[in-house]
Amino acid sequence: MTPAYFAQCANCGTDATTRCVGCMEAPEYQPGDSIGSVYCSRALQHRKKLFRTANILKAALLTYREVEYDIDLTKIELQNEVLYLHQNQRFISARAKRGLFPEHLTTNIEHRKAALANNQCTMAMALLGRLTRKLLEGETAPPPKIISWIS
Repeated sequence: MTPAYFAQCANCGTDATTRCVGCMEAPEYQPGDSIGSVYCSRALQHRKKLFRTANILKAALLTYREVEYDIDLTKIELQNEVLYLHQNQRFISARAKRGLFPEHLTTNIEHRKAALANNQCTMAMALLGRLTRKLLEGETAPPPKIISWIS
C-alpha cells in the first residue's frame, strides 16, 4: 500500500487514507472510468466480479450468435459513423433460417460484434439468465449510489 493518499471510495464514500495497488488495477467499464478512482476492498472485489461476469456473458452470446445467426445479411457498411446492416426482407410468417454468421461481409471485429448482438436483448436474457445468476451467486445488489452513477 502507498500511504498518505486522501480520497473516498468511489463506491461507498468511505474515507480512504491509503491507496492500494489493487485499486489502480480496477477494471474499466468504459475507457478511463477508473483512472484516479479509489475503492474499498469489498467494492473493488464487486467491480472485478461484475467485469469478469460481463465479459463471460458477452463472449457466450457472441459465440452462440456466430453459429445460430438468423438474419439474412447482405451488406455491412459504415456511413457517417453509423453502422448499417442491410438484409433481405422476408415475410413475417416465414421462419428465419439459422446458420453461420456471414464472415465475408466484414473484417472489422467491432462491426461483426455489433451485427451479432443487434436486437438480441430478450434472447440474451433467456439464454444467459441462469449463467448470470450462477456467476453472480452470493453477490448483493450494489447500493443505489452505484446504480445512479452507472446510468
